[in-house]
Amino acid sequence: MSETTPKFPFNDYKHIPSRAEIDRILGPETAGLLKRFEEKLGMKTRAVSWEMHWSGDEQGWGYRGTYKNKVLCVLHFYRGFFSFTVSIPETKEAEYKALKELKEKHLNRFAHYKQSPHVKWITIHVHTRVDVEAIGALVYKKFDEIKEKKLAQSGGKVHTSKRKSE
Repeated sequence: MSETTPKFPFNDYKHIPSRAEIDRILGPETAGLLKRFEEKLGMKTRAVSWEMHWSGDEQGWGYRGTYKNKVLCVLHFYRGFFSFTVSIPETKEAEYKALKELKEKHLNRFAHYKQSPHVKWITIHVHTRVDVEAIGALVYKKFDEIKEKKLAQSGGKVHTSKRKSE
């Protein structure tokens, strides 16, 4: 009987990892980077919802951040680091690449992507505070893009629960 070793830490569909398990696999320094990223994002909005999401046998469980039913990003956890994946519209790639927080190593990730119709899925491995600043800038841009698109779809009108008096 041969024993198979999982490629990635959290790829057992029957076991959703707890935050304590995630922090343990990341190690204290990287768990701190994850917390910093979450705090950074929390400064922007509390409207982002996070849930564990099964990405298949290859990548296993990860956190998926959504805003208004649109995926902002996906985080996957490994021994000593985590990865951040974001979808970038092909038509806006230059805008994303122009973000001042992105360093050469982050820009190089744009050459290694998964293609979907009209978008590129970019993944950055997070090891340092510089990486957290870069992914923070990317997710802020994505968040603003979704907000703008939703506003345009509503005709630029802000919907409120109060009625105007006639």
